[in-house]
Amino acid sequence: YKEYILNYKDKYIQIIILDTRFFKSDFKITNKINAKGKERYIPDFTENKTILGDKQWEWFEEQLKKKVDLRIIVSSFQVLPKDHGWEKWGNFPLEQRRLYSLINNNNHPYTIIVSGDRHVGALYKKELSKNINIYELTSSSLNKPLKFKVEENDSMQLGGLVVSENFGLISIDWAKSIISLELKSPNSTEKNSLLSEDILFNN
Repeated sequence: YKEYILNYKDKYIQIIILDTRFFKSDFKITNKINAKGKERYIPDFTENKTILGDKQWEWFEEQLKKKVDLRIIVSSFQVLPKDHGWEKWGNFPLEQRRLYSLINNNNHPYTIIVSGDRHVGALYKKELSKNINIYELTSSSLNKPLKFKVEENDSMQLGGLVVSENFGLISIDWAKSIISLELKSPNSTEKNSLLSEDILFNN
């Protein structure tokens, strides 16, 4: 796990890269394989199970105290989605709740999560409180899209699901106060976004 601070004139962007593999407890195996919402795993409320581990949680809390204009958190698997039964933070609801609480308590209005490992792409949004929203950009796969049909419409989802090859792009226009989240095709003949969402912010 590590952190980077990017500086553009008087603007600061913090990128926090979490290690969601090394310290993670085992997910709880489903009791009904391939059932919708239970495809491989089901939620586990065991209190001593973790995603980040104690040391990384302490480090993460310290990073969230820093004053920045935009915060980007990188997680290898999805944070916001709640309705599928694949790898996600929602498989450990207590850990997910802790993450939300830390972000909300630090009162930072612009937090973006970048994730992957689904072989599909999508955009998500969760409102934590009146002025605090989290957006998630899931980009995958760049070279190995799923070969079978996928139908998924998560309650946190913005727009459709991208099942073709894609990569994610975050564009920031400080002058116009717009953050653009996009999923784009690696095919050079396709210039338009496969999926996009603009976030208006006060800078």
